[in-house]
This record gives sequence, C-alpha cells and structure tokens, in this order.
Amino acid sequence: MTRTRVFVERLLSNWPVRILSVVAAIVLYLFYRIGSLEERFFSVPLSVYVGASFVAVGDVAESVRVSLRGAPDEIFLILEDDIEAYVDLTEHDREGQYRMPVMIRKRGTAQIGDVEITVDPLTVTVTQERKVVRTLDVYPVVSGFPAEGFELAEYDIDPSSVEVEGPRSAVETLTRIRTETIDLSRRAEDFAIRVRVQVPDPLATIVGSDIVEFSGRIRPIVVAKLFDSVPVVVTGVEAGLVAEPTESTGEIRAGGPMLTVNALVSSDFSLIVDCTGITEPGSYELPVAPVLPRGTTEISARPTRVTVVLSSENEEGGE
Repeated sequence: MTRTRVFVERLLSNWPVRILSVVAAIVLYLFYRIGSLEERFFSVPLSVYVGASFVAVGDVAESVRVSLRGAPDEIFLILEDDIEAYVDLTEHDREGQYRMPVMIRKRGTAQIGDVEITVDPLTVTVTQERKVVRTLDVYPVVSGFPAEGFELAEYDIDPSSVEVEGPRSAVETLTRIRTETIDLSRRAEDFAIRVRVQVPDPLATIVGSDIVEFSGRIRPIVVAKLFDSVPVVVTGVEAGLVAEPTESTGEIRAGGPMLTVNALVSSDFSLIVDCTGITEPGSYELPVAPVLPRGTTEISARPTRVTVVLSSENEEGGE
C-alpha cells in the first residue's frame, strides 16, 4: 500500500510540466507529419446519376479537380481510375434545378492508406427533365445527280422510322430524323446503301440501331418531243397504179428515255398510209399509222387520215 501511494504521489507531482511535455510532443509530431506530407492533383470525369425516368440537361461540368494529400509513398500509388466523382439525384422525382454536393467513391488503390481526398468544386448545379420517347419518320438527305439522262425515280428506307429518347424539351421539338448524306453522283442503276441516321439535338439518342438501309431506283428520264416534217409514206399500192397523197408530211409527238429521244430526227419516223386491197384508180381517204423507232412511244400524230389519189400508170404516162 505504501509503494502504491508513493507511485501515485510521484506520478501526480509536477503534473502541469508533464502535461505540457506531452502536448509539446504531440505538436512536434504533427508539425513533422504535416511537413512530410505531399499533395497530388489530377482531374477525373464527373458522373451524374438520375432516376430512370429522368435525364440531366444543361451545362454540367464534365470533370472535377481531385486533390490528394498524404505520404508520398501512398498518394503516388493511387490510380486515377480508382477515384470516381459523382452527383446523385436519384432521390429527386421532379423536374427542376438542384445544387448537389460532389461525392467521391474510392476503389482499389484509393482504399489503401491514410490519404485525404478533396474535390473542386464542392458542389455543382444540375437540371433534370423527364425522359420522353417518340417515334419519328426517317428523311433521306441526298446530294449530286445521277448519270446524264437518269433520275432517282423512287426510294425506300428500312426501317422507315426510329424511336428517339431524351429530355422532354429536346425530343418534343423534333419532327423527323435525317440520314447521313447519300451521294447520287453518276449512278445509272438501282442501288442499296446502309447509312446512319442523325439526331439534330445532342441530348436526344436513338433507341436501338442508328443504321437504316436506303434503296434507290434509278430510271431513265422520260421526255416528250415534237417531230415535224415527218414524211407520209404510201405502201401496198397495186402494180400498175400510182399513189399521190394530198399531204406529204405530218408530225409526231413521241416520248421515251431522254438520251434516246434527243438523238432522234424527224426522218427516223414515218406516217404510213396502206393502200393494200385497192385495185381501182380513184380518190381514197385512208387512216395514217405512225411508225416510231424502238424505245419510243407515240403520244400523238397528225394527220390521222390522208386522202390518196390513185391513178393508172398509163394515164400518168399519157399526161
């Protein structure tokens, strides 16, 4: 009992000095510790988490500055990918603007050691809107011209519409979706090509594939042209008779591929009057049959009937 009392008396003697000594030791350790710490800085992407029915919109910082403070052998072992910066709006179920703290999630090497981690900025403002899905028609964008004499007559797009999702303010203003530019230059036959569709607002995205197939049908350009001074030709005249039509020329309006029609002249056509079966001289009003080159079609022809005077060769010779 006496020894214990002596020990306690010694322990309590000069206690202010002893406490000051302990405090001084702690302060010296802290100064040493602070002096031996180093800092490291880098940037990491900022993730924004919202509810399944919402989309974050507006100008939100894409990254934040991360500061690491600790022992050199600890802070330089931490990988940047092991630190995630994020804001979490999943508990907010209304559209609006929110000022949220930037949170840190540590993984892997960032969980080792005693390292102080801070971010700049500490808070960010995020606006969320309700997510909307719409079905929109796909509209092709074409450039250039097919080969001379040809045109794009028809086309198909498969699929002809796509679903687009995104924030309400972006999706509700869209009326249709355009394709990438499809070049028609010098095409002279049918073709099919796969192209991407493009959403004009970066906040809206395509649900599923953004590839469609464009099928174009290239056809010759069809034109109509009037050919005058087309010769009237009398055929089927019996031997011993001479035919004289009252009109020697007429006109034909013909249609067909532009290259074909533009290469023709009046002499390539004829207006046929057939006298087959007529054996006696006289004046006859007969129908006219237009004859056209291959690849063209008749639109109209004049005259439709011609009077032909048939006379015998002897009578013509006597005159």
